[in-house]
Amino acid sequence: MTLPSLGELLRLASEHEAPPDLRPAWLASLDNDPAGTYYRYFFEFAKRYRPAVFLEIGTCEGKAAAHAAAGNPEGLVITLDVKEQAKRLTEAIGLPNVVSLVGHSLELPRRLRYLPRLDALFIDADHSFETAGREYALYRSFLRDGGTSFFDDIHLNGDMERFWAAMPDPKAELPGLHQSGFGCAVKDARVRLSGDLAAFASEVNT
Repeated sequence: MTLPSLGELLRLASEHEAPPDLRPAWLASLDNDPAGTYYRYFFEFAKRYRPAVFLEIGTCEGKAAAHAAAGNPEGLVITLDVKEQAKRLTEAIGLPNVVSLVGHSLELPRRLRYLPRLDALFIDADHSFETAGREYALYRSFLRDGGTSFFDDIHLNGDMERFWAAMPDPKAELPGLHQSGFGCAVKDARVRLSGDLAAFASEVNT
């Protein structure tokens, strides 16, 4: 994978809506969300930067995972949700490089014998400070230095505003991707978590 800088991630956000739409028709047909364009962004991100491993927390209908997987057929997309229906919907899309799991996000590393180093991480599950903070603190440790984290709904509520404000890694809001806000961060291994995030990291990594 070519690890993108914040500037490159922002530039992609400004470019990705311009024609032509390079998605296959079947993939574009999945994208019926009038509130955002981040599905197409994930396709373009995966196509350009080729993440070897992309982890999504919060599968929902499997559309984000499908876009990341279709953009880079040689990469692995792991997606996790607490609902069995999310797994069924994702598997119905039929992409061979998507692994859909059912379970709680904070229990996944303990369930798996091995979780590979991540190139990209997408957190879009329970939009509370405590859950998003714990998920970030846990999975940041699996994210390679310079890897990309994405966060949906950063302005959805006070908890997510608080989480976004506490984000210590270099970060940027990607305009236009979702009406309730969409952010990204690039992991800097020299940055240490502090405050609540440090406490969460101590809790979830023991």
